[in-house]
Amino acid sequence: MARASGRFRSRWPWAVLLLGLVLGALAFAGGSFALQRVETNAFCTSCHTMQTPLAEMKLSLHHGNRSGVAAQCADCHVPPDTAGRLLRHLQGARELWHEQQGTISTPEKFEARRLLMATREWDRMQAGGSAECRRCHAFEAMAPDVQKKSAYAKHQRAQAEGKSCIACHKGIAHDLPRDWQDPEDAAAARVPPASPAG
Repeated sequence: MARASGRFRSRWPWAVLLLGLVLGALAFAGGSFALQRVETNAFCTSCHTMQTPLAEMKLSLHHGNRSGVAAQCADCHVPPDTAGRLLRHLQGARELWHEQQGTISTPEKFEARRLLMATREWDRMQAGGSAECRRCHAFEAMAPDVQKKSAYAKHQRAQAEGKSCIACHKGIAHDLPRDWQDPEDAAAARVPPASPAG
C-alpha cells in the first residue's frame, strides 16, 4: 500500500502538468475561435450605430474594386499581433457602452462625434505604425509603372521618412469628419506667397 501511494505521489506533478496543457490548449482553441467570430463584418456591424460606417465602407475601394479583394472591418481596425488584438477587443467594451447609451444612435449624433472617433482611431493606427494597412500594402511591393509618378514619389519619400500609412491616407473607407482639416493643407495656407522679384 505504501508503495502505491509513493508511486501516485511521483506521478501527480506530471498529471497536473498534463491537465494544465490540455486545459491550456482548449482555452487557446476556444479563444481563437471566439476572436474569429467577433472579427467578422456581421458581428462588427450588428449594432445599430455601425450602419453608418458600414454604408460608407461599402462605397469605398476597400469593399468593391477590380481585384475583388474586400477588406473586413477587423482588417483595418484590429492590429495583427495577438496582444494588440486582445487589447482592441477590450476597448470594444467602450463602443458597446456608447451603443447602449445611444451616444451615436442617430446620423446627427454620429456626425457630432465623428471627429473624436476618427482622431482616436487615427492615433491608434499611427502608434502601431499602420500595421493593419501593412498586412495588405507594402512599400516594397508597390510597382512604379502602375502608380502615378507623383503618388509613387510620395510613397518613396514616406518610406524613406518612416511615415505611417495613416499619416497621409485618412478617409479611405469612411467619410472624413466635416470639421477636420489636413495639417499639411493648413500649414500651406499659413505660408505667405513668395513676393515677386524686382
